Amino acid sequence: MSSQLDADNMKKPSKATYKYVVLGVLLLFLFASPFLPVPESMELRGWSALAVVTLGIGLWFTHLLPPAVTAMLLIVLFPLFGVLTFEQSAASLGKEVIWLIIAMLMMGAAVERTGLDKRIAFTILMLTKGNIRLVLLALIFVGFVLTFFLPNAIGRVVVLLPVALGVIQSLAGTGGPNVGKASMFAITYTPIICSVALITGATGSVYAASLFETMLGFEWRYLYWMAVMLPSTLAILLILWLALLWLFPVKAGKHAQGEAYFKQEKEKLGPMSFQEKTLLILYVLLITLWTTQSVHQLSISFSAVLIVIALYIPGIQLMEWKEAVAKVDWSIPLLFSAGFSMAEAFEAGGVVQWSSSLASAHLNGLPAFTLAVSLLLVVAAIRIGFTNLTAMIASLMPVALTFAAGSNVNPVWLGMICLAACSTGFLFPSQSVGTMMTYALGYYTSQELLKVGAILTLSVIVITLLAAFLYWPLIGLPVH
Repeated sequence: MSSQLDADNMKKPSKATYKYVVLGVLLLFLFASPFLPVPESMELRGWSALAVVTLGIGLWFTHLLPPAVTAMLLIVLFPLFGVLTFEQSAASLGKEVIWLIIAMLMMGAAVERTGLDKRIAFTILMLTKGNIRLVLLALIFVGFVLTFFLPNAIGRVVVLLPVALGVIQSLAGTGGPNVGKASMFAITYTPIICSVALITGATGSVYAASLFETMLGFEWRYLYWMAVMLPSTLAILLILWLALLWLFPVKAGKHAQGEAYFKQEKEKLGPMSFQEKTLLILYVLLITLWTTQSVHQLSISFSAVLIVIALYIPGIQLMEWKEAVAKVDWSIPLLFSAGFSMAEAFEAGGVVQWSSSLASAHLNGLPAFTLAVSLLLVVAAIRIGFTNLTAMIASLMPVALTFAAGSNVNPVWLGMICLAACSTGFLFPSQSVGTMMTYALGYYTSQELLKVGAILTLSVIVITLLAAFLYWPLIGLPVH
């Protein structure tokens, strides 16, 4: 019997085999691309541009290479196949938005270095007085507040995880196992949901905003982005809280153990340090600069770099330069640099013009509602295969905006729908590093994850549609 099973297993191709088959097909397309017949309105190098981009998306999807290595590969392949010069392909590393991403990652490292994130968390949790239902709401609210300070969903999960474990330990005797399940879901999903709430809510959102300007000529302001995306985000967070209370009921009322724990942890932090106060002042100043951009005309990137320099000035110095360099994930700028190179390759290869003509021929007859629903469902389905939201946005947004530009609807409107759909990484542990971290702790099962994730995915789709057709046009983002 066992030998028969072994024989059957040997006949089944492994996942790795499928990945290499996909890679082989993509490489075949790449090497054949210079010899393919060129459609009208496309440049001779158009197929090569498409082939390189498709290979990059395939590698990001299958994880055969680290995302940053794939990014470097794309930057090299565009010159090799004559789509761009190497100078053009690599020039995107000097784009203004790359500096914004680096600045925000350094500010986030300073938040963790000073402990300001934990002070914010326990200050908010103390307000619940140990009420478990309010504790869950407070965990969600803390995750939301941290979005203003940490531009990275995984970073926010890392901050929230020890806080949630303390909550679970302190309330285990009175709250039961549902406290652990609900708390873990709260800290897992909130950072993902909030990624698109602010233009700096995630490095992916920063990159997307820059693509809108590069490809569509539309410049996002900090406040306007918030006006467009924040109401939907808050509605989804409320649904998350209600869904957790419904699926994992907890005892109502105050619990002295929880209240005592929050007070004890807050006292451990001691009085607010000079470093924490300084960093808080710097953040207030930064957000003030962002929200008053129309007055002083300083770009979001310039304001961020201006403020981040203060982290290293003697007398203020909140962290050492070497420490900051070690904490920043330098693969992120490489990813987005490759994304910009993809967008430029599409333009240089005539892919934008060609796809715009295709979109005009096949999409213009579709109602805006059908387009929006189709895009939400397709992107949500593609999101299942991506572990990294950054890689998902870097690979998909240039393609989505290219097609949006050729449709009969407002491409900025359609692009924001696509971005909202990119945040639907809720269904499986593999869709997010943060989810894999909490799932590995064993507080919830994959079936429970799928159940909560399905509710959230449906919520994102419905609320995005409602906002896109009813709310966005009222604040100056029309459908057409």
